[in-house]
Amino acid sequence: MATATNEKPALKTLTVKTPVKLKVDETKKKFGRESELGGIWVKESKSDGKEYMTGDVTINGQKTSLIIFRNNYKEQSNHPDWRIYRRPDIEGESEQ
Repeated sequence: MATATNEKPALKTLTVKTPVKLKVDETKKKFGRESELGGIWVKESKSDGKEYMTGDVTINGQKTSLIIFRNNYKEQSNHPDWRIYRRPDIEGESEQ
């Protein structure tokens, strides 16, 4: 004959793994130094405070300076969030 008890079932322990952030050295090992194309810096416009980016990429030995602006004309989800332009050389200006 079975008897009823007031015991609650034991709770199971759930282990949640959080995403692992790769350190720069680990990222380079994972992708290889030869995969790196350049660097981008986030900046803020002095005139209107809008965020933009500048940087350089080197592809097949050809270095190109870039300037990247938020796409203010985005109307659909398949339109890009940012637009990338080849940046003209500006004398006396240096990257970070």
